[in-house]
Amino acid sequence: MPHRHGSMNESKLWRRPVSRRTAVGAGLVAASTVTGAWWWRGSASPTTMGPLENQRAAVGERAPRFVLEEVRTGRSVSLPAHGMPALLSFSATWCLTCVAELRNLQIVQGTFRGKATIAVVDFQQTRDSVLNLIDRLNVPDVTVLLDSDGSVTRAYRVNSLPAMALIDNAGVVQELGNVFLSPEVIVERLGRVVRPQG
Repeated sequence: MPHRHGSMNESKLWRRPVSRRTAVGAGLVAASTVTGAWWWRGSASPTTMGPLENQRAAVGERAPRFVLEEVRTGRSVSLPAHGMPALLSFSATWCLTCVAELRNLQIVQGTFRGKATIAVVDFQQTRDSVLNLIDRLNVPDVTVLLDSDGSVTRAYRVNSLPAMALIDNAGVVQELGNVFLSPEVIVERLGRVVRPQG
């Protein structure tokens, strides 16, 4: 189980041997002195389109495509959608910072409706625990997806929570990193890849 302070168990995330190429790519990390967040900058090994378990997200490369179940409706959601920018927020019910982010995602949802996809990818949580949380928080407009086996979270190189991925309308990863998504940060990040309504 991932550690409750936000760091995620490495053995949970990386169940397969890591190639030298992947290890080098994962080492391309730079600290942001402005935000205090850690970001993956530059391209790692090229993302190969194929089975999700063989894909690893990298800035400047095509985002790994995936299909996950939406927790409320049970419908299958495929992301990233063609021609639609996306902001993915990787989360878990035990992550207190992630809970705060859910409220922030609800606040800005209307600003980008029809212009971008905003979705929460919930790491290895049960449907009941996720439903209980989002019902309590009253976030009806936030799309919450169940990453039951953690495969999507691993594909996007997440090693602590919360984490985010910003994808442009061509399906290319623009940013990967760990940062608190305040309403202002969400608007600023999505403003790089889409023009808000109004």
